[in-house]
Amino acid sequence: MEERLRLVEEALRGVDHVVAFAEKAAPIVDLVSFIHGRGAWVEAVSGGEVQVALAAGVPPSHVFFDGVSKSPWEIRLAVEQHLYSVHAESIEEIFDIDEAAGQAGTTQRVGVRVNPGVSVEARRGLATSTRDSKFGVEPRRLEAEAARLAGLEHVSIEGLHFHLGSGLRDSRPYLDALEETLRLAGALEGEGIDVRYIDVGGGYAPEPGAARAILEALASRVSSTGYRLVVEPGKLLVAEAGVLLTRVNYVKELYGRRWALVDAGMNDYIRPMLYGVRPRITCVTCRGGVELSYDVAGPVCESTDVFARGVRLPRLERGDVLALWGAGAYGWAMSSNYNVRPRPAVVSVYGGSRRLIVEREGLERLLKG
Repeated sequence: MEERLRLVEEALRGVDHVVAFAEKAAPIVDLVSFIHGRGAWVEAVSGGEVQVALAAGVPPSHVFFDGVSKSPWEIRLAVEQHLYSVHAESIEEIFDIDEAAGQAGTTQRVGVRVNPGVSVEARRGLATSTRDSKFGVEPRRLEAEAARLAGLEHVSIEGLHFHLGSGLRDSRPYLDALEETLRLAGALEGEGIDVRYIDVGGGYAPEPGAARAILEALASRVSSTGYRLVVEPGKLLVAEAGVLLTRVNYVKELYGRRWALVDAGMNDYIRPMLYGVRPRITCVTCRGGVELSYDVAGPVCESTDVFARGVRLPRLERGDVLALWGAGAYGWAMSSNYNVRPRPAVVSVYGGSRRLIVEREGLERLLKG
Protein backbone atom coordinates (compact mmCIF):
# COMPACT_ATOMS: atom_id res chain seq x y z
CA MET A 1 0.00 0.00 0.00
CA GLU A 2 2.87 2.37 0.76
CA GLU A 3 4.42 1.68 -2.63
CA ARG A 4 1.16 2.40 -4.45
CA LEU A 5 0.60 5.63 -2.51
CA ARG A 6 4.08 6.75 -3.53
CA LEU A 7 3.26 5.89 -7.15
CA VAL A 8 0.15 8.09 -7.05
CA GLU A 9 1.96 11.00 -5.39
CA GLU A 10 4.81 10.83 -7.90
CA ALA A 11 2.38 10.78 -10.84
CA LEU A 12 0.64 13.90 -9.52
CA ARG A 13 3.78 15.80 -8.59
CA GLY A 14 3.61 19.43 -9.66
CA VAL A 15 -0.18 19.83 -9.52
CA ASP A 16 -2.30 20.88 -6.53
CA HIS A 17 -4.02 17.64 -5.55
CA VAL A 18 -5.64 15.45 -2.92
CA VAL A 19 -5.46 11.65 -2.81
CA ALA A 20 -8.61 10.23 -1.17
CA PHE A 21 -8.67 6.49 -0.47
CA ALA A 22 -11.89 4.89 -1.78
CA GLU A 23 -12.78 3.25 1.51
CA LYS A 24 -15.39 0.91 0.04
CA ALA A 25 -12.53 -1.25 -1.26
CA ALA A 26 -11.52 -2.19 2.30
CA PRO A 27 -13.45 -0.40 5.09
CA ILE A 28 -11.30 -1.66 7.95
CA VAL A 29 -10.52 0.82 10.73
CA ASP A 30 -6.86 -0.18 11.12
CA LEU A 31 -6.23 -0.16 7.37
CA VAL A 32 -7.90 3.24 6.88
CA SER A 33 -5.80 4.61 9.73
CA PHE A 34 -2.64 3.23 8.11
CA ILE A 35 -3.38 4.86 4.75
CA HIS A 36 -4.47 8.17 6.25
CA GLY A 37 -1.30 8.22 8.33
CA ARG A 38 0.63 8.31 5.07
CA GLY A 39 -1.12 11.41 3.76
CA ALA A 40 -4.30 10.20 2.10
CA TRP A 41 -7.77 11.58 2.73
CA VAL A 42 -10.83 9.28 2.59
CA GLU A 43 -13.77 8.92 0.22
CA ALA A 44 -16.82 7.34 1.87
CA VAL A 45 -20.02 6.17 0.18
CA SER A 46 -22.24 5.53 3.20
CA GLY A 47 -22.85 6.81 6.70
CA GLY A 48 -21.23 3.64 7.99
CA GLU A 49 -18.07 4.31 5.99
CA VAL A 50 -18.02 7.86 7.36
CA GLN A 51 -18.11 6.39 10.87
CA VAL A 52 -15.27 3.98 10.02
CA ALA A 53 -13.15 6.90 8.81
CA LEU A 54 -13.83 8.87 11.99
CA ALA A 55 -13.07 5.82 14.14
CA ALA A 56 -9.76 5.51 12.27
CA GLY A 57 -8.80 9.01 13.37
CA VAL A 58 -9.45 10.73 10.04
CA PRO A 59 -10.55 14.33 10.70
CA PRO A 60 -13.93 15.22 9.15
CA SER A 61 -12.16 17.89 7.10
CA HIS A 62 -10.39 15.08 5.20
CA VAL A 63 -13.52 13.15 4.20
CA PHE A 64 -15.42 13.31 0.90
CA PHE A 65 -18.90 11.77 1.12
CA ASP A 66 -20.14 10.21 -2.14
CA GLY A 67 -23.13 7.95 -2.67
CA VAL A 68 -25.93 7.77 -5.22
CA SER A 69 -28.84 7.48 -2.76
CA LYS A 70 -28.12 8.99 0.64
CA SER A 71 -30.75 8.63 3.33
CA PRO A 72 -31.76 11.69 5.39
CA TRP A 73 -29.79 10.52 8.42
CA GLU A 74 -26.63 10.22 6.31
CA ILE A 75 -26.96 13.79 5.05
CA ARG A 76 -27.53 15.02 8.60
CA LEU A 77 -24.45 13.09 9.76
CA ALA A 78 -22.30 14.68 7.05
CA VAL A 79 -23.50 18.18 7.91
CA GLU A 80 -23.21 17.72 11.68
CA GLN A 81 -19.68 16.33 11.33
CA HIS A 82 -18.69 19.16 8.96
CA LEU A 83 -17.22 16.79 6.37
CA TYR A 84 -15.02 18.45 3.79
CA SER A 85 -17.54 17.95 0.98
CA VAL A 86 -20.73 16.05 0.22
CA HIS A 87 -20.94 14.94 -3.41
CA ALA A 88 -24.55 15.22 -4.52
CA GLU A 89 -25.81 12.91 -7.28
CA SER A 90 -29.06 14.71 -8.08
CA ILE A 91 -30.37 18.27 -8.08
CA GLU A 92 -32.88 17.25 -5.42
CA GLU A 93 -30.07 16.10 -3.12
CA ILE A 94 -28.45 19.53 -3.25
CA PHE A 95 -31.66 21.05 -1.91
CA ASP A 96 -31.81 18.39 0.82
CA ILE A 97 -28.27 19.25 1.88
CA ASP A 98 -29.17 22.93 1.92
CA GLU A 99 -32.15 22.21 4.16
CA ALA A 100 -30.13 20.04 6.56
CA ALA A 101 -27.36 22.64 6.75
CA GLY A 102 -29.92 25.37 7.39
CA GLN A 103 -31.41 23.40 10.26
CA ALA A 104 -27.91 22.93 11.68
CA GLY A 105 -27.12 26.63 11.28
CA THR A 106 -24.13 26.01 9.05
CA THR A 107 -22.98 26.04 5.42
CA GLN A 108 -21.95 22.77 3.79
CA ARG A 109 -19.42 22.51 0.99
CA VAL A 110 -20.84 20.45 -1.90
CA GLY A 111 -19.48 18.79 -5.00
CA VAL A 112 -21.76 17.56 -7.77
CA ARG A 113 -21.18 14.21 -9.40
CA VAL A 114 -21.80 14.58 -13.09
CA ASN A 115 -22.47 11.76 -15.53
CA PRO A 116 -20.57 12.72 -18.69
CA GLY A 117 -22.06 9.82 -20.67
CA VAL A 118 -18.64 8.41 -21.53
CA SER A 119 -18.44 4.82 -22.77
CA VAL A 120 -15.69 2.67 -21.28
CA GLU A 121 -14.46 -0.87 -21.65
CA ALA A 122 -15.25 -2.46 -18.30
CA ARG A 123 -16.64 -5.70 -16.94
CA ARG A 124 -20.40 -6.00 -16.67
CA GLY A 125 -21.67 -3.83 -13.84
CA LEU A 126 -18.45 -1.83 -13.47
CA ALA A 127 -19.14 1.08 -15.83
CA THR A 128 -20.62 4.00 -13.89
CA SER A 129 -20.70 7.03 -16.21
CA THR A 130 -22.54 5.63 -19.20
CA ARG A 131 -25.94 6.94 -20.24
CA ASP A 132 -27.74 3.90 -18.84
CA SER A 133 -26.14 3.96 -15.37
CA LYS A 134 -27.80 5.33 -12.22
CA PHE A 135 -25.00 7.68 -11.21
CA GLY A 136 -24.65 11.44 -11.31
CA VAL A 137 -26.34 14.44 -12.92
CA GLU A 138 -26.50 15.25 -16.61
CA PRO A 139 -24.25 18.25 -17.33
CA ARG A 140 -27.00 20.08 -19.22
CA ARG A 141 -29.42 19.63 -16.29
CA LEU A 142 -26.86 21.12 -13.91
CA GLU A 143 -26.31 24.05 -16.25
CA ALA A 144 -30.05 24.68 -16.45
CA GLU A 145 -30.35 24.73 -12.64
CA ALA A 146 -27.13 26.65 -11.98
CA ALA A 147 -28.64 30.07 -11.30
CA ARG A 148 -31.14 28.63 -8.83
CA LEU A 149 -28.45 26.58 -7.07
CA ALA A 150 -26.12 29.57 -6.83
CA GLY A 151 -28.76 31.31 -4.72
CA LEU A 152 -28.95 28.66 -2.00
CA GLU A 153 -27.96 30.02 1.41
CA HIS A 154 -26.55 26.97 3.16
CA VAL A 155 -24.53 25.13 0.50
CA SER A 156 -21.40 26.21 -1.32
CA ILE A 157 -20.94 24.27 -4.56
CA GLU A 158 -17.19 24.10 -5.02
CA GLY A 159 -16.48 20.81 -6.80
CA LEU A 160 -17.36 18.68 -9.80
CA HIS A 161 -16.88 14.93 -9.62
CA PHE A 162 -17.01 12.03 -12.05
CA HIS A 163 -16.15 8.35 -11.77
CA LEU A 164 -16.04 6.20 -14.90
CA GLY A 165 -15.89 2.64 -13.61
CA SER A 166 -13.38 0.04 -12.50
CA GLY A 167 -10.37 -1.72 -13.97
CA LEU A 168 -9.75 0.89 -16.69
CA ARG A 169 -6.41 0.93 -18.51
CA ASP A 170 -6.82 3.72 -21.07
CA SER A 171 -6.48 7.43 -20.32
CA ARG A 172 -8.69 8.51 -23.24
CA PRO A 173 -12.08 8.10 -21.48
CA TYR A 174 -10.73 10.00 -18.47
CA LEU A 175 -9.53 12.87 -20.67
CA ASP A 176 -12.85 12.94 -22.56
CA ALA A 177 -14.77 13.11 -19.27
CA LEU A 178 -12.37 15.73 -17.93
CA GLU A 179 -12.86 17.97 -20.97
CA GLU A 180 -16.63 17.90 -20.53
CA THR A 181 -16.26 18.58 -16.81
CA LEU A 182 -13.91 21.52 -17.39
CA ARG A 183 -16.34 22.95 -19.94
CA LEU A 184 -19.13 22.59 -17.39
CA ALA A 185 -17.06 24.25 -14.68
CA GLY A 186 -16.58 27.29 -16.90
CA ALA A 187 -20.29 27.46 -17.65
CA LEU A 188 -21.19 27.25 -13.95
CA GLU A 189 -18.78 30.02 -13.06
CA GLY A 190 -20.68 32.24 -15.46
CA GLU A 191 -23.77 31.57 -13.35
CA GLY A 192 -22.13 32.45 -10.05
CA ILE A 193 -20.87 29.01 -8.95
CA ASP A 194 -17.16 29.13 -8.10
CA VAL A 195 -15.74 25.67 -8.81
CA ARG A 196 -12.53 25.03 -6.87
CA TYR A 197 -11.75 21.34 -7.47
CA ILE A 198 -12.28 18.58 -10.02
CA ASP A 199 -12.60 15.05 -8.64
CA VAL A 200 -11.82 12.43 -11.30
CA GLY A 201 -12.67 9.44 -9.11
CA GLY A 202 -10.73 6.21 -9.36
CA GLY A 203 -11.15 3.00 -11.31
CA TYR A 204 -7.66 2.79 -12.78
CA ALA A 205 -6.49 -0.80 -13.10
CA PRO A 206 -4.20 -2.04 -10.33
CA GLU A 207 -1.33 -2.47 -12.81
CA PRO A 208 1.17 0.28 -11.87
CA GLY A 209 2.09 1.20 -15.44
CA ALA A 210 -1.48 1.77 -16.59
CA ALA A 211 -2.43 3.68 -13.46
CA ARG A 212 0.62 5.94 -13.67
CA ALA A 213 -0.09 6.79 -17.32
CA ILE A 214 -3.70 7.72 -16.55
CA LEU A 215 -2.80 9.83 -13.52
CA GLU A 216 0.02 11.63 -15.31
CA ALA A 217 -2.28 12.46 -18.24
CA LEU A 218 -4.92 13.87 -15.89
CA ALA A 219 -2.38 15.87 -13.92
CA SER A 220 -0.92 17.34 -17.10
CA ARG A 221 -4.33 18.53 -18.29
CA VAL A 222 -5.43 20.00 -14.95
CA SER A 223 -2.11 21.68 -14.08
CA SER A 224 -2.83 24.78 -16.17
CA THR A 225 -6.46 25.24 -15.13
CA GLY A 226 -6.07 26.44 -11.55
CA TYR A 227 -8.35 23.74 -10.17
CA ARG A 228 -7.32 21.35 -7.42
CA LEU A 229 -7.26 17.75 -8.68
CA VAL A 230 -8.84 15.07 -6.48
CA VAL A 231 -8.25 11.37 -7.18
CA GLU A 232 -9.91 8.44 -5.41
CA PRO A 233 -7.80 5.28 -5.73
CA GLY A 234 -9.16 2.19 -4.00
CA LYS A 235 -8.35 -1.04 -5.78
CA LEU A 236 -5.04 0.41 -6.95
CA LEU A 237 -3.87 0.77 -3.35
CA VAL A 238 -5.17 -2.38 -1.70
CA ALA A 239 -6.04 -5.08 -4.27
CA GLU A 240 -2.62 -6.66 -4.63
CA ALA A 241 -1.81 -6.06 -0.96
CA GLY A 242 -4.41 -8.63 0.14
CA VAL A 243 -4.30 -12.44 0.10
CA LEU A 244 -7.11 -14.83 1.03
CA LEU A 245 -5.86 -18.00 2.72
CA THR A 246 -8.07 -21.08 2.57
CA ARG A 247 -7.65 -24.71 3.56
CA VAL A 248 -8.44 -27.73 1.38
CA ASN A 249 -11.24 -29.81 2.90
CA TYR A 250 -11.53 -32.46 0.19
CA VAL A 251 -10.10 -33.42 -3.17
CA LYS A 252 -12.39 -35.46 -5.38
CA GLU A 253 -12.94 -36.43 -9.00
CA LEU A 254 -16.36 -36.06 -10.60
CA TYR A 255 -17.05 -37.01 -14.23
CA GLY A 256 -13.45 -36.44 -15.20
CA ARG A 257 -12.98 -33.17 -13.32
CA ARG A 258 -10.64 -32.88 -10.35
CA TRP A 259 -12.08 -30.65 -7.61
CA ALA A 260 -10.24 -28.96 -4.75
CA LEU A 261 -12.98 -28.11 -2.26
CA VAL A 262 -11.82 -25.44 0.18
CA ASP A 263 -13.17 -23.84 3.34
CA ALA A 264 -13.55 -20.32 1.87
CA GLY A 265 -16.50 -19.55 -0.34
CA MET A 266 -18.30 -16.87 -2.28
CA ASN A 267 -19.53 -15.36 0.98
CA ASP A 268 -15.87 -14.65 1.85
CA TYR A 269 -14.73 -13.42 -1.58
CA ILE A 270 -17.43 -12.96 -4.21
CA ARG A 271 -15.61 -11.06 -6.96
CA PRO A 272 -14.63 -14.15 -8.99
CA MET A 273 -18.29 -15.22 -9.06
CA LEU A 274 -19.84 -11.75 -9.44
CA TYR A 275 -17.51 -10.19 -12.01
CA GLY A 276 -15.67 -13.14 -13.56
CA VAL A 277 -12.34 -12.12 -12.02
CA ARG A 278 -9.92 -15.06 -12.10
CA PRO A 279 -7.61 -14.94 -9.08
CA ARG A 280 -4.06 -16.23 -9.17
CA ILE A 281 -4.01 -19.28 -6.87
CA THR A 282 -0.92 -20.90 -5.35
CA CYS A 283 -0.36 -23.62 -2.79
CA VAL A 284 1.35 -22.45 0.40
CA THR A 285 2.02 -25.88 1.90
CA CYS A 286 2.74 -28.03 -1.16
CA ARG A 287 6.24 -29.42 -1.62
CA GLY A 288 6.25 -29.18 -5.40
CA GLY A 289 6.14 -32.10 -7.78
CA VAL A 290 4.01 -32.77 -10.84
CA GLU A 291 1.25 -30.22 -11.37
CA LEU A 292 -2.34 -31.28 -11.96
CA SER A 293 -5.41 -29.36 -13.09
CA TYR A 294 -7.96 -28.45 -10.41
CA ASP A 295 -11.26 -26.66 -10.24
CA VAL A 296 -11.11 -24.73 -6.95
CA ALA A 297 -14.51 -24.35 -5.28
CA GLY A 298 -15.98 -23.53 -1.90
CA PRO A 299 -18.58 -24.92 0.51
CA VAL A 300 -21.47 -22.57 -0.29
CA CYS A 301 -24.59 -24.30 -1.59
CA GLU A 302 -24.48 -22.60 -5.01
CA SER A 303 -23.14 -23.81 -8.34
CA THR A 304 -21.54 -20.40 -8.80
CA ASP A 305 -19.31 -20.94 -5.75
CA VAL A 306 -16.23 -21.68 -7.88
CA PHE A 307 -13.11 -19.51 -7.60
CA ALA A 308 -11.41 -20.79 -10.76
CA ARG A 309 -11.35 -23.73 -13.15
CA GLY A 310 -8.36 -25.50 -14.60
CA VAL A 311 -5.83 -24.18 -12.06
CA ARG A 312 -2.43 -25.88 -12.31
CA LEU A 313 -1.23 -26.84 -8.82
CA PRO A 314 1.01 -29.50 -7.27
CA ARG A 315 -0.87 -32.58 -6.10
CA LEU A 316 -3.13 -31.39 -3.29
CA GLU A 317 -3.87 -33.20 -0.08
CA ARG A 318 -6.52 -32.60 2.51
CA GLY A 319 -5.33 -29.81 4.83
CA ASP A 320 -3.19 -27.99 2.26
CA VAL A 321 -3.45 -24.19 2.36
CA LEU A 322 -4.07 -22.22 -0.82
CA ALA A 323 -3.49 -18.51 -1.36
CA LEU A 324 -5.84 -16.48 -3.56
CA TRP A 325 -3.88 -13.39 -4.55
CA GLY A 326 -5.22 -9.92 -5.27
CA ALA A 327 -8.08 -10.21 -2.77
CA GLY A 328 -7.37 -6.98 -0.91
CA ALA A 329 -10.04 -4.92 -2.68
CA TYR A 330 -13.71 -5.81 -2.26
CA GLY A 331 -12.80 -9.09 -0.61
CA TRP A 332 -13.55 -8.60 3.06
CA ALA A 333 -15.57 -5.51 2.11
CA MET A 334 -18.16 -7.55 0.15
CA SER A 335 -18.10 -10.64 2.36
CA SER A 336 -21.34 -11.81 3.91
CA ASN A 337 -22.86 -14.39 6.23
CA TYR A 338 -24.66 -16.32 3.49
CA ASN A 339 -25.30 -19.94 4.56
CA VAL A 340 -24.79 -18.63 8.12
CA ARG A 341 -21.04 -18.63 7.57
CA PRO A 342 -18.94 -16.46 9.91
CA ARG A 343 -16.61 -14.05 8.14
CA PRO A 344 -12.83 -14.58 8.33
CA ALA A 345 -10.25 -12.78 10.40
CA VAL A 346 -7.96 -10.16 8.85
CA VAL A 347 -4.27 -9.94 9.73
CA SER A 348 -1.95 -7.08 8.78
CA VAL A 349 1.71 -7.68 7.98
CA TYR A 350 4.07 -4.69 8.10
CA GLY A 351 7.71 -4.21 8.96
CA GLY A 352 8.14 -7.81 10.01
CA SER A 353 5.26 -7.75 12.49
CA ARG A 354 1.81 -9.33 12.29
CA ARG A 355 -1.33 -8.03 13.98
CA LEU A 356 -4.94 -9.16 14.09
CA ILE A 357 -6.99 -6.19 12.82
CA VAL A 358 -10.39 -7.85 12.31
CA GLU A 359 -11.52 -10.58 14.68
CA ARG A 360 -12.81 -13.82 13.24
CA GLU A 361 -16.57 -14.00 13.60
CA GLY A 362 -18.09 -16.83 15.58
CA LEU A 363 -21.49 -18.49 15.38
CA GLU A 364 -22.35 -17.20 18.85
CA ARG A 365 -21.90 -13.64 17.59
CA LEU A 366 -24.09 -14.29 14.55
CA LEU A 367 -26.87 -15.85 16.60
CA LYS A 368 -26.81 -13.20 19.33
CA GLY A 369 -28.97 -10.75 17.35
